[in-house]
Amino acid sequence: MSTKMVLLGKVKVLPVEEIFNGKQESKLVVDVRRNFQNSNGDYESDVMSVFLWRGIAEYIKDVLKIGEDIHIIGRYEVHDGRIILFGEQVDLIR
Repeated sequence: MSTKMVLLGKVKVLPVEEIFNGKQESKLVVDVRRNFQNSNGDYESDVMSVFLWRGIAEYIKDVLKIGEDIHIIGRYEVHDGRIILFGEQVDLIR
């Protein structure tokens, strides 16, 4: 069975290279607005880190700007009780 995730949000931090599970990857930070209001009638958001493969990260780092809308399709894995997000397809929304 496959795990799948879809995120639509705004770029908060441009991709930064990191080592994860012994592999060099890039981490992109995205601000994702929840699609429901809280008790005060406001929309809250979650800041999520998404690991990207080098090819995807190298492509988008040259064209991406902070605050830009982005659509990410990928998967998630659980490591040591933490959910880790991996972006496999990234589309800029312009």
